[in-house]
Amino acid sequence: MIQKLTGFRWIIVALILLIAFPANAFAVVTGSTSAGWNVFDPSAGGAYRYGPSMILNADNSIDMWTCSPGASGAWDYIRYKHSPDNGATWGTESVALQPTAGARDAYSTCDPGVVKFGGYYYMGYTSTENVNGTDNDIYVARATSVTGPWSKWNGSGWGGSSPQPFIVYDDAPIDTYGAGEPSFVVKDTTLYIYYTWMSRDPVTGKPVNQTRVRTVSTSNANWPGSTTYQGVAINRDMDGDDSTDHKYVTSMNKFIAIGTAKRFGPFAYIKMYESTDGLTYKPATLPKNYINVAAHNAGITGDELGHFDTTKNNRVAYAYGTIWAYWYTAMNPISLTDTNLPAVPIVKAAIEGNGQVTLHFRTSGVAGETYKVKYGTASGSYSSTLTGITSSPYTVTGLTNGTPYYFVVAASNANGDSGNSQQVSATPLNLTASPRSSVSASTQLSGWEASKAIDADLNTTWSSTGHSANNSTEWITVDTGGNRMVQRVTLTPRQPNEFSFPSKFNIQVSTDNSTWINADYDIRQYRIESPTQFVYDFNDPIYGRYVRIYATELGHDENQPWSYIMQLGDVKIEEIPYGTSQSSVIPGWDGYKVLDDNQTTAWSSNGHGSAVSTEWVSIDTGAVNSIDAVKITPRQAGVCFPVDFKFQSSNDGSTWTDISGASYTAYANPGSATQSFKFGSTVNARYIRMYATKLSADSFGNYYMQIAEMKPDRLPKRTASASTSISGWETAKVADGQSNTYWSSTAHGSAASTEWVSIDTGSTQNWSGLRIIPRPGYCFPVTFKLQSSTDGVNWTDITGHDYVDYYNPGSTTQVFPFSSLVSARYFRLYSTKLSADDFGNYYMQLGEFIADR
Repeated sequence: MIQKLTGFRWIIVALILLIAFPANAFAVVTGSTSAGWNVFDPSAGGAYRYGPSMILNADNSIDMWTCSPGASGAWDYIRYKHSPDNGATWGTESVALQPTAGARDAYSTCDPGVVKFGGYYYMGYTSTENVNGTDNDIYVARATSVTGPWSKWNGSGWGGSSPQPFIVYDDAPIDTYGAGEPSFVVKDTTLYIYYTWMSRDPVTGKPVNQTRVRTVSTSNANWPGSTTYQGVAINRDMDGDDSTDHKYVTSMNKFIAIGTAKRFGPFAYIKMYESTDGLTYKPATLPKNYINVAAHNAGITGDELGHFDTTKNNRVAYAYGTIWAYWYTAMNPISLTDTNLPAVPIVKAAIEGNGQVTLHFRTSGVAGETYKVKYGTASGSYSSTLTGITSSPYTVTGLTNGTPYYFVVAASNANGDSGNSQQVSATPLNLTASPRSSVSASTQLSGWEASKAIDADLNTTWSSTGHSANNSTEWITVDTGGNRMVQRVTLTPRQPNEFSFPSKFNIQVSTDNSTWINADYDIRQYRIESPTQFVYDFNDPIYGRYVRIYATELGHDENQPWSYIMQLGDVKIEEIPYGTSQSSVIPGWDGYKVLDDNQTTAWSSNGHGSAVSTEWVSIDTGAVNSIDAVKITPRQAGVCFPVDFKFQSSNDGSTWTDISGASYTAYANPGSATQSFKFGSTVNARYIRMYATKLSADSFGNYYMQIAEMKPDRLPKRTASASTSISGWETAKVADGQSNTYWSSTAHGSAASTEWVSIDTGSTQNWSGLRIIPRPGYCFPVTFKLQSSTDGVNWTDITGHDYVDYYNPGSTTQVFPFSSLVSARYFRLYSTKLSADDFGNYYMQLGEFIADR
């Protein structure tokens, strides 16, 4: 239900728990999805329909129940609608179930689960015991028709004005979700009741995130009073796992469960499990095709008994969208097959280290199953294979710092190997822990001082003071004792229970504890376990002395009523040995300023009386790296940007080699815009130097070389093309490495207009996905598809990336991972429906269009 979700921070409640299974070998259910469509659009009113329960009838019609906004003070109603044609069109929606005023379910009726047996439809639902939306319990109602009326279970029978839960959350403390989100399956004469149980371990205090199962005989008309607890069906792991909808697959003699993982995030996908007995589940295989970003709360079709017929056209449905409680509902075709090979592993994180990479991946827990790690230095090509791996995480050692590596993981059993996991990439770096000389915080409690966040004891905690609302500001700043290139920050929540981790925050770096630069870690953030830690790898290192965690939305503590507070057990900072050298420098314009990510500061050479003078600045990247380009940000307005210059490389900082295709003469004043200088071919080097032989003058007629920022451009070579553009919003700005400059198409009077933008990466390679940075809040395409090409002329639609009625992503980077690697040189976003700016004109506007290997 909607209220309970807002009060709970899903990213901090998931828990890695390995699932124990019988030792016998399993055949594995393999699913596939295909392109879908929306069955609910929030722009038409209604805000959301989520958690669908669906019955696929013999005539291929679908009955669907969803959770929706309530009225008259109730949070949620359950609404019903019918599709006569397998989900293509839908009839008029009606309210199926709503809270009973003054009763135990008065706050909400949500999370429906519907099945029919013995002449009745039974609808399980969730309601809550308190205004925080925690301490949820499970209720049930029955009816003889899909349209009702529904009689609620009253504790001893059906009907009346005092509905009672039949599954009661009885764990303490009541600071978590509780019990809810029921799903029903009938097999033979047994009703299987699956439900969410989210609590805390009484010994460790850590979150418990489970799907539990109860059973009861279907011959008992008052079965809610006689259920038998059968244990934990699924220990849902750290992958942001959601509730599960269950079905029995008759042709396979197996149960399946589906739910979303990485819910609400850019990598959200549908996850599947299987079971031979309906009581204990293990991972199945369901590739990530066609699933929209920010998906959550999924359901799958089955017949009245909750059986999945593989001969029918089945559907999976789920809600999605990044604006809270403003969610579309999507529907996708889904089919299942069976195989004797193990499930394909899911790689959750690739953590870079000094000459090594640590892979965190999902293990099945099946006895005798092992894993293979395959890797190489070219995307899609794995020249090395490590075998016999039995557990995660696993660290691959002996790697070369600065070299990108590409990894996949496969599972092995007596029948052979699974398919490869989705590819992940990582570049080992000479990372070292930064010193932590002192710490300060916005507020602190006695016994919970800020010093506890840097005392190397993960079981001591800094705590801010408490607040009555979560939209409060708190911060903690660590002084590393000197300027350094900060590459990674790892945050350890309060142990062992992870209370009060902030919900929204920026990681910031400063040279003076006054001017702060927000770190850009985009998709490079991971959750790892033992103990729970959140790892934030910066896309580019930032030069500075101080690191601040600046929170604008807080988590809550364990007490009732909640106090909103910020607590951290440890703040770890890691650096890489970047540095600078220069031909000359003037006081206050130091060389390190080309690394501080602050465009208002700059390095300056000494002054000269003539333009024909030689000056240079170089950066040391700490190790030999594969570098395709360098990004140079001028001093504001392009003052003293060199006129004639070239780029050189070196491995020792002494002997320099001119880089092919990187010499420039009579270079025009670039203004303040960052310039990306692409090399003729990839350079393997540790040092890069900008070497100028002709300078430009400041407003006083003195000649200097002045540069605000200089860093390797780690993005692949990109040049952009577009259907149209307008002055000041040129096409090149979608590939200029700056997220705050924008390309725009021309204006249209109607949303139904076609525009496109493409990038040329410079060569045909294997790519794992695309990232698109929107113009914040405006003109992101509504209906579009992603395409690839090897020649820039003939285009192929990329499987799973055809979107209809896409939501407004705000300022959030949109990540589109491919289900399998795409071999291409060019990528295109092709839109046939646009959105409007604040003046009502229709454009397509983007900040950056990026391909990831």
